[in-house]
Amino acid sequence: MDVGLDQHELTRYSRHILIPGFGVESQLRLKKARVLVIGAGGLGSPVLLYLAAAGVGRLGVVDDDAVDSSNLQRQIIHTEEAQGRLKTESARERIIALNGRTDVVTHEVRLDPTNVTSVLEEYDVIVDATDNFATRYLVSDAAMELRKPLVWGAIFRFEGQMTVFDADSGYTYRALYPQSPPSELAPSCEAGGVFGVMCGLVGSVMATEVVKIITGQGQPLVGTLMTVDALTMQWDRLAIDRRADSEAEEGSDPTLARATDVTHVDALELPDRREPLVLLDVREPFEHQLVSIPGSVLVPLGTLRNEGRSALDAVGVQALDSPVVVYCKRGPRSEAAAEMLSDLGFEDVRVLTGGVLEWVAKTDPSLPSY
Repeated sequence: MDVGLDQHELTRYSRHILIPGFGVESQLRLKKARVLVIGAGGLGSPVLLYLAAAGVGRLGVVDDDAVDSSNLQRQIIHTEEAQGRLKTESARERIIALNGRTDVVTHEVRLDPTNVTSVLEEYDVIVDATDNFATRYLVSDAAMELRKPLVWGAIFRFEGQMTVFDADSGYTYRALYPQSPPSELAPSCEAGGVFGVMCGLVGSVMATEVVKIITGQGQPLVGTLMTVDALTMQWDRLAIDRRADSEAEEGSDPTLARATDVTHVDALELPDRREPLVLLDVREPFEHQLVSIPGSVLVPLGTLRNEGRSALDAVGVQALDSPVVVYCKRGPRSEAAAEMLSDLGFEDVRVLTGGVLEWVAKTDPSLPSY
């Protein structure tokens, strides 16, 4: 009888097949499965490697970023030799090296409302391994509309969260987070830091949930938020309230509620500007020392949040009608700072598109990039 697995596969996955209740049938389901992993970074790395090792037949990888040295502290799918290459290419190479029978489909795109449905619809299970709220809402809304199970995880420094969203049962990302917290209270890894090995803890749970969904083993974390604190190794299970989802305005994107009011400035415009302006760097001091735009003043985002006008007065930023251009590494922190400055009464606040890294790339690539 043709069981759908050849001798090589029966041998390779024998430790799965030997598990009572798992057997050939579950392994065959993995072989036929199509899983999309959004983000080939810290969380995406262990998820992709474990799913490839488990025998998932097709893995889609979404990422439009390139590998740099700061990724290697946690993004274990990439190597030093991969620096400068697209993360999708690097991930594909490592996946195939681990399991040459896995079909890897790469999507070198940034998901947005125009392409998210077409990317997600070809897969059976979606994995959100991203690190920003805008993409999480976008992916969750699309997955729920397509009736696709969505495995989600997130990390903040020493803490991790994991769950499974499912449209049929009413548990969605908007049920967990009806409104996006301010970006300064939930910074990305590049802004807030991350304990590297947390990616392995959380990513392994996410991969486990994918395998459970595909094979029908056990009970997925639908309706349950699993949390872990690495410092105490405390694991907790919290119930998600479905009613919170109905409180969010349908079709709204809370992450963009104020971003549309911010004016952006291209990096190439700065050297040619004739009007007087203040260049405000809201990164951390060590980042400012690595590379900064000449003439800029430093007020870290946390200092601005805690001290307000006094922090600005200390560096000579006082005139409310003077144009202020805010920048950080890539953009998220400067968006938050721009909102704070507007709240403080500054009339002309602008954000440098792409942050200092884009300014370096466009004006002097010989400068340090991190």
